[in-house]
Amino acid sequence: MVAPGPHKRGLRETMRMLFLRDYRSFFGGHLKYLHYLKHSLDIDRLHAELFLAPSSLMEASNIFLGAGVPILSQLRPADAYFIAGLDWAMLDEANIDTRGRPVINLVQGVRHADPADPRYRYLSRPALRICVSPEVEAALLSSGRVNGPVVHIRAGIDLPDLAATTAPKKTGRVFVAAAKAPALGVDIAAALSAAPGLDLNLATGMLDRRAFLARMAEAEICVTLPDLREGFFLPALEAMVLGAAVVVPDCVGNRSFCRHGETCLVPARQAAEIAAAVTALAADSGFRARLALAGRATASGYSMSCERETYIDAALGYLNGWGRRDHRLTER
Repeated sequence: MVAPGPHKRGLRETMRMLFLRDYRSFFGGHLKYLHYLKHSLDIDRLHAELFLAPSSLMEASNIFLGAGVPILSQLRPADAYFIAGLDWAMLDEANIDTRGRPVINLVQGVRHADPADPRYRYLSRPALRICVSPEVEAALLSSGRVNGPVVHIRAGIDLPDLAATTAPKKTGRVFVAAAKAPALGVDIAAALSAAPGLDLNLATGMLDRRAFLARMAEAEICVTLPDLREGFFLPALEAMVLGAAVVVPDCVGNRSFCRHGETCLVPARQAAEIAAAVTALAADSGFRARLALAGRATASGYSMSCERETYIDAALGYLNGWGRRDHRLTER
C-alpha cells in the first residue's frame, strides 16, 4: 500500500475495495482504469485489492502488475467495488452480489447507453457512475435507466510523463496511428503516397506505449483514428501535448476538445478527406504551427491532478455517506 501523504484525505471507517480486470493487451480503457486505481491509493483507510481474471496476460507488459496493490487469484466479496465495462459479469459468475454494498462504476463509452450493447443492462444496478467525458454523461442520462448519481470527471493525462517523451521533430513526418482502423490507415497511406515532401509513418497494430509516444513525438502531423463512437479519445490529446498538429475524425467523445480548425482538423471518416487535411497542413507551416500550439494549450487543461482530486471528492462523498438511507439504492 502507498503510505498516507501529509494531506491525504480518508474514509470515516476502513473499507476494502475490490478492483477487477481481464487484461489481455494494452488499450486506453485499461490505462484510465489504472489511473483510478492509483487515485484510490490516495484515500486513507481505503484498502484496494485487484483481481486479475485467469485469462489475463501475466507478463511484464501487464500494466497492472506494478500497481502496488495485492493481486487476488480468486474472487471474494469485498466492502466496496470499483467496476468498469463488463466487470459486473465476472462478479455474477462468482455469485458475488453487490447489492447492499457501495459500487463505483467507471463509464468510458457512450455505447453503455445503447440498448443493444451488453453493458446497457447493468445501468439499472445501483452505483456511483463516473463518466470520462460530458458526452458519456449526456448519453447515460438520456437513457433514463441509470440508478444512482452520475458525475462527469474530465479525463486526465499524465502531462509530466508525456513531457519526458522527447524526440526532435522530423521534417515532413506524418504519423498515422491506425490500430483501431487498420484498413482505413492503409487507405490513407495510399492516398498520401504521392504527396511530395511527406515522410509517412503508419502503425496498423498496437505498439508498446513508449514506442507509440516516441513516434508521436517526432511527427509534425499526427493522424489518430478512433473507433466510430468513443467515450473519450486519449491519443488525440497525447499528440497535442507532444506538439503535433492533429487530424482526427469525429467519434462523439472527442467533441469537447477536438474543435475543427481551432485545436485540430476533424475531417470526415474517409481516406480522401483525411489525406486532404494532412496535405493542407503540410503545405501551410504557419497554420500547422498555430493548430499545434492551440492543441497543446487545450490539452494542458486535462491534468491528472485535477482528475484525482475531483474523483477523491466524489468517492469520499459517496462512500462516507453510504450509511444514509438516500445512498442505499435498490436495483430497478
